[in-house]
Amino acid sequence: MPTTNGLELVDMKDIVRCEADRNYTKIFFANGNKILISKNLKEVEDMMDNELFFRVHQSHLININCIKKYIKGEGGQILLTDNTYVDVSRRKKENLLELLTHKI
Repeated sequence: MPTTNGLELVDMKDIVRCEADRNYTKIFFANGNKILISKNLKEVEDMMDNELFFRVHQSHLININCIKKYIKGEGGQILLTDNTYVDVSRRKKENLLELLTHKI
């Protein structure tokens, strides 16, 4: 991943979520570390394995293996293994629920 300090090699399965930060993206890892990379979230999404990552909101891309719980709502929320909550957009809700039901 291209960071502000150079390049950092990461294992995708260690990533819990990615969050948009204007023209940058914050990457959050299972071990609690995070990095800021110099790519927008769309560019990061294009680099990721679409079997492992799902865009739940315009500002969040999550590792589907890190989902602990889905909480009902207009779009709903996801509780991740790092104990963070991420909103799900109304547009993405149906696709996410379908993905989760096939995963079980």
